[in-house]
Amino acid sequence: MATSQKKDLFKKGFIFESNTSHSIEIGRIFYTHLKDKNKSLNIFTANVFDAILLKEEMAWFYPELRINHLPDWETLPYDQISPHPELTSERLLALYQMSQNEFDINLLPITTVLHFLPPKSYVEKFSFDFKVKQEVDIEGFKTRLIKNGYLNVDKVLSPGEFAIRGSIIDIYPMGSIVPYRIDFFGNEIDSIRTFDVDTQRGLYPTKKIKLLPAREFPIDSDGVSKFRENYREKFDGDLSKSKPYKSISKGTPFAGVEWYLPLFFETINTIFDYINPHDITLQLGDVYKAATDYQAEAQSRFRLYAYDSERPILETKDLLLPTDKFFKEINKFEQIQKSKFIAPIQFDVPIEREESPPLRK
Repeated sequence: MATSQKKDLFKKGFIFESNTSHSIEIGRIFYTHLKDKNKSLNIFTANVFDAILLKEEMAWFYPELRINHLPDWETLPYDQISPHPELTSERLLALYQMSQNEFDINLLPITTVLHFLPPKSYVEKFSFDFKVKQEVDIEGFKTRLIKNGYLNVDKVLSPGEFAIRGSIIDIYPMGSIVPYRIDFFGNEIDSIRTFDVDTQRGLYPTKKIKLLPAREFPIDSDGVSKFRENYREKFDGDLSKSKPYKSISKGTPFAGVEWYLPLFFETINTIFDYINPHDITLQLGDVYKAATDYQAEAQSRFRLYAYDSERPILETKDLLLPTDKFFKEINKFEQIQKSKFIAPIQFDVPIEREESPPLRK
């Protein structure tokens, strides 16, 4: 790339070569313009599939890149089902990495980032490191896991679960691809090993593990209290007949509870609270149209489900960042302006008029 083009990274004339694979071009831009400046690139895609494809391709072309991807819940607005635990695990890890700025490329589908997010302080407050030889009160550790939303089970199989057998604690941390077995000697962590969920046999040792909160909202006494308070302010009617209110009052999350997430907090965050204001942004695809379409879909489904007195729902404005406000915020960032570049085609084919056919290589 010419020196003049290097200086024009954030100008409209900068060439983002659309005829090249986006993943290759993004990697080239990062290493040419951003790495030496310690800046990260936040890529907003028009749909979930583009983000997943970019993640897979860039991991192949640039294995040394730290790629962060905030996955979607993969549910429709106001669905009475919750995301798969593995998706929640990936989301919490992505949010934590954003809070610590631990990425080079950040992949953000627009339908995902329009949602209000748990406060950054919540993710940081309920994230802990544990390492071998550390002194830990086992009962206090158990209490902390429960407050973090982890489920006490007989056999650990999925992220967000833990089991205690004497001096051994099995735990499947959110954001981890494997579960861990912590062996205590008294109150000291003697060893930490991964294990196989199918055979329950230990695999390889490790020195430390990171525990993230098990949910995107707190289900401890403070979280339940805040939910009840906000719920009473937001909805009228007989609370004794309200299924969400009764379920959370018992400390039991229900299917689709994620669509009540703002009620668990005093204040809520947006994606712009998680990303560094000095980092760079890039929009791929028709992000504006995707945002307006998703807002319209959410409003349509709100009108469909808004009249269930036993399960009242929040308005879309309480769940999603308005499209105009989103683009107002994103315009505060330095942005790579994508423009198409079509390389001139040069023909160098010998022609022999006496031959049949006349074109000959």
